[in-house]
Amino acid sequence: AAFAGLLMASVTGSATEGIRSQWPLEDMRGEDLLTLARSRIERRTGLPTKLEAADSALWLRVDSFPLAQGLCYLAQRLKDEFSVRELRFRLLPAGAHAQLDVLWRGPPMSSETAFGWQSEPFTQGGEDSPLTLAQVSERHGGELWYQFDVPTQMAYFRFLLPLASSRVGAAARGAPPSRPEFYDFDLFHH
Repeated sequence: AAFAGLLMASVTGSATEGIRSQWPLEDMRGEDLLTLARSRIERRTGLPTKLEAADSALWLRVDSFPLAQGLCYLAQRLKDEFSVRELRFRLLPAGAHAQLDVLWRGPPMSSETAFGWQSEPFTQGGEDSPLTLAQVSERHGGELWYQFDVPTQMAYFRFLLPLASSRVGAAARGAPPSRPEFYDFDLFHH
């Protein structure tokens, strides 16, 4: 039995590492990521979501599927274990990163619970995956933490996500990002 347990842990670890190494990070509008995540959460958990604030000029460098999967997992845990009735999202610039906040009203969570949720594989709400929130955050080169704001009685998980590299300079200058133009002069000669 001990050998079987070690073998299973080894196979799971190899599968997780394989998934993590294949993740492509792509440029994506921050608002599009929030639309995807909110739709997935509402459809899979039945939990209503609201957009509290979002900078429409933010472009992120992310893999949207595991990030949306992780946010849905988090929503299901909050609904099941803390009876959260609504989630709010906020996406704002923070230097060379963007901060994505998942907010809710309710009692504070223990640091052990928050750490446990970040370290456990996605296994609730139909999100069966060997990945964890900590691994998703690490793969994006960002950070993740839990915080409770006493005056407002709002709790949140904050994800620091990378901005799209070509847009970091443009965002800092305040200029809108430009799109590349491509011409195929031989298009009709084939």
